[in-house]
Amino acid sequence: MGYIAPDDIQVMISWLQKHPSHPMTYYLLPTILTCFDVVDPETLGGETRHKIATDAALISSLKSLFGPTTDWKDSGLKSVLLLKWTLFLTEARHRQPDLEDREGFKTDDLETQVWSAVQGGCFLYATRTVMTLNRKQGAYPPTSYAAPLLRNYESDPALEIPTEDFKPAILESFEILVQLLITHASSELRKIKQRQEDILLANARTDRTRAFRSSVTQGRHTTASTEAAPSEPARNDIAMLFVLIGALYSALPPDSALPFWGGGAREGQRQTYISLESAAARLPSFLQWAVWSTQARDVDMLMALYDMLTGLAHGQQCSELAYNFLARGSADGTPGQSSTALGSGPAVSWGSIFALLEQWALLGSSPRPPQQSSLGTQANLSALQQQQTHRTHHHQSLILTQQDVLLAQSFLRLLAAVSTHSVAVRITISGHARFRAIPTMVSLIPLSIPLELKGALFDVLASFCLPGAGAPGVEICKSIWTMMERLELINVRAAPGSGVAMPPIKGIEVELEEVEAVHKLYPETIPFLRLLSTLMHTPKSVPSGDILTDSAPLNTIPDTLGHPYRQPGIAPYTSFVVDKVFSRISQREYLKPCDRWLMNDLCLCFIERCLASFDLESLVT
Repeated sequence: MGYIAPDDIQVMISWLQKHPSHPMTYYLLPTILTCFDVVDPETLGGETRHKIATDAALISSLKSLFGPTTDWKDSGLKSVLLLKWTLFLTEARHRQPDLEDREGFKTDDLETQVWSAVQGGCFLYATRTVMTLNRKQGAYPPTSYAAPLLRNYESDPALEIPTEDFKPAILESFEILVQLLITHASSELRKIKQRQEDILLANARTDRTRAFRSSVTQGRHTTASTEAAPSEPARNDIAMLFVLIGALYSALPPDSALPFWGGGAREGQRQTYISLESAAARLPSFLQWAVWSTQARDVDMLMALYDMLTGLAHGQQCSELAYNFLARGSADGTPGQSSTALGSGPAVSWGSIFALLEQWALLGSSPRPPQQSSLGTQANLSALQQQQTHRTHHHQSLILTQQDVLLAQSFLRLLAAVSTHSVAVRITISGHARFRAIPTMVSLIPLSIPLELKGALFDVLASFCLPGAGAPGVEICKSIWTMMERLELINVRAAPGSGVAMPPIKGIEVELEEVEAVHKLYPETIPFLRLLSTLMHTPKSVPSGDILTDSAPLNTIPDTLGHPYRQPGIAPYTSFVVDKVFSRISQREYLKPCDRWLMNDLCLCFIERCLASFDLESLVT
């Protein structure tokens, strides 16, 4: 009972070849991947898998099924199975060296199969599957590098999602696949990265040569031979692997990625043979290689690397180790200990992140002609870039390209992840005199930058305002209230009911009505509502121990907020939520129907928390 014979494996794979979109695919795929797991050879399961690996009939049939001439309806599904089968054979050869000369176990064959699996799109298929399982409100989890690739599947009819109790089995099968790939084929990954980088450089040289020849022939004559068609974008499968790792560990339970940081398994995590034997050494080495081999000029790899680090920082212990990894260039240490050479060394570090944000803030504050706000969607980002290119600016004005925005979103998600999961990291970063994290981020919001980037900044600020950080957390909230008031992110000088209200000429209200409502997308307003809700702490949200010891005040609003030009308090912000957003939800159009209900939920959440945090004792005195 429970035994799957080699003939059964062949039948299941043949069925998947013809039915990749069947609801049973989500159940059969992890079943087959589990059959190819690496287990202790001394156990009954190890003996069974050894028989599978050395079954000549199965090897011959799978060689034909996975061959380049065999058609599959989904090449990505084929590539995932081929990759796991190849790693399974590699492990068997390691255990029994005399298999090296047998058919299917030769070094050249195994290397070719790994390359074929990667070229076939195994990483993209696995990423799409993981993100489909982790969908929220019908949308994929946020990512920067893979967003254009995944957008092709957004409108496709999704497979019937398996039940919640089976999702962990699917995610675990992909986790074992990733760990097996890193521990058994790390050299192949390096070769693939080098080979694709060489192709990219060769294409760049060809494009430059073509452009030069075209410029030479200008003014004389242009022939068809000089007008070459634009080359296709070069593949970057290692970047997609990074995205897969990030998406996978974001979906797995917190602190599942501890082995990547050199730590042990999280409490309650099922131990596999591969994790016990070699993952403890190979996974941290892979992470070090990923960071140090990524060049600062390679924006695509940087975005993918930040996506991976965001997933690996999921959990309290992982976020603290991630903070120290970027602060000191190593995977050990404690929060608060930072390197004396921040910004040097690898392409990713807290010093380089905050230095770039501060540079943008300084450039954006320089005098320049007013820029029209533009919605930061993928379709309009290129148009925004063209408009900015043809305008005449001061030579030091802030001009962000599409890649700048996507890269900023990727490292802001990493910053939000570490500050969300660890109170110690949150307090350390916010209080770091050199980083100036919160003042820098708030000062970017009034600038003429894409609204999606403003939304990412609001999301990061909300992560710093989460309850549970005690008195330092309350001070962070008060500082953000004060800075938002000083920069007038909304119209704060006309109190509701004062009779002197003037129409706003800048800020979030204008961008809501003139940009977001027109495009029917709300990338700034939704995160801003989330920030306002998070800024309001209630007795239910604060740990009961902090309330009893009075170590975490509930009042996060400065006593003099708005003084002297209005009655102190948050009346303008409440008016914005109730009058400008909540009461007009039904009057606006939404390109994404889920945005309407998300805005409705956030408005009600803010109103509820305002009522819950109100000091009723003040009415008695």
